[in-house]
Amino acid sequence: MVRSITIEFPSLGTKLNATLLEKDEPELCDMFWTDLSTPQKMFVHHPLSTGGLFIGKGRPPKHPVKVGTQRAPIGRKKWLITRLEPGMIAYAGGNTMRIVYGYPTEALPAHGSPVAD
Repeated sequence: MVRSITIEFPSLGTKLNATLLEKDEPELCDMFWTDLSTPQKMFVHHPLSTGGLFIGKGRPPKHPVKVGTQRAPIGRKKWLITRLEPGMIAYAGGNTMRIVYGYPTEALPAHGSPVAD
């Protein structure tokens, strides 16, 4: 069964639908799906330097969870953010995701792999 998510931006009146990339990142997609099992409100902001994406951060988990960093990203594959394409959602654990709308400009390691497109 194909799993999909909907991300809403109420103040903009916009919704995004995405399908999980379970063949590429099955474990990370399961983690993402579990973390989003209840709707979450997120703080969304644009990074200062990389362009082409924005970051969504939810309330931190109550218990320790696996979280990716630039030095130690999570997921099967390591990605530079310049390889992420518009429409991809990369998940870093800990209720943090990056939603790509353009082409990021700095070749920095992503904190996690794409989980939805």
